[in-house]
Amino acid sequence: MFDSGFSFSNNVSTPFLGGLLISLASTLNLWYKGRITGWSGIFFNLISFDRSKLHYTLSIIAGLLLASTLAWEKYGYGSYRDVYLFDAPQIFIAGLDFVGWILAGFLVGFGTKLGNGCTSGHGVCGLPRFSSRSIAAVAVFMVTAMATATFRSKEPFLNHTVWITETARSDTDFNAHVAFIAAIAIIIICLVLNRDGSDGIKDILVSTGVGFIFACGLMLAGMTRKTRVLKFLTISDNWDPSLGFVMLGAVLGNLVTFWYILRIKGSPAAGGSFDIPSYTRIDTKLLVGAGLFGVGWGMCGICPGPALAVFPFYRPHMLALFIPSMAVGQIVAAHVDSRWTDPYSFQLFD
Repeated sequence: MFDSGFSFSNNVSTPFLGGLLISLASTLNLWYKGRITGWSGIFFNLISFDRSKLHYTLSIIAGLLLASTLAWEKYGYGSYRDVYLFDAPQIFIAGLDFVGWILAGFLVGFGTKLGNGCTSGHGVCGLPRFSSRSIAAVAVFMVTAMATATFRSKEPFLNHTVWITETARSDTDFNAHVAFIAAIAIIIICLVLNRDGSDGIKDILVSTGVGFIFACGLMLAGMTRKTRVLKFLTISDNWDPSLGFVMLGAVLGNLVTFWYILRIKGSPAAGGSFDIPSYTRIDTKLLVGAGLFGVGWGMCGICPGPALAVFPFYRPHMLALFIPSMAVGQIVAAHVDSRWTDPYSFQLFD
């Protein structure tokens, strides 16, 4: 299940194509409804039960799960045209014990909430807008993620792996089937509840499509494989730079489309206004949050979007440890954020 050798198709063009699909999904979301596709924010909308965004949140997550479970049903832990979409369970969980998964999940949740974004919100959607906060956040979490992953490769900690049993595959089959059925059911329920308004139905269908396309991009990019991500984050003689082409494809695509939508088109296709963060100053909360997110990401190689896409396939590590810990981290960070008075901030650009 490990990559062997260097293939231009697998190591460069495929991640770049994945990045372009991620760009397409985030562009569609911005064009139609004026939304930024930040998966940490989407996850917080879910756990905080934000009723104003509930149907959008459920449908976009359902679209994400629909794509990942369909891909798993078709390819499992095998390859698609020599590209592995998922790590085998024993490989995915290797190198991090139960406490490590809990701590990593908490740090990812806490950091993304305190720092107002992750690789998708700040990276995919923030960099193309030349957001001061996103540029700072990406710089900080990339440095701390690479430092953490590299340090753990040389001085392992929290790495007493608990291996899965032979029955794990049957459990995965069941979990994947349940997730697939749940995704279909959620989409149908959202459509039924919005049946009286064509705009509501269109919103659900577009949101589902955004989640589906985004998941396809994540899988082709290798972002759903913890081992692939950690090879990128770990600086060593075997460093794999290919995931850099994911961000390159996503940012280059959005540079053009975001500029056109925000500057030329001027308003979302569905009407209303753009839901773009208005606060532009770089403050301590942003830097601390981005740094903690980077530490968690560097420990486990999983950030919020991929976590939501793959959690049914890795039990109990993702399903019972990482996802709940990420939720707790975001809830705690929301309370910290509301009480944090930060007198120190600066503007990167005028």
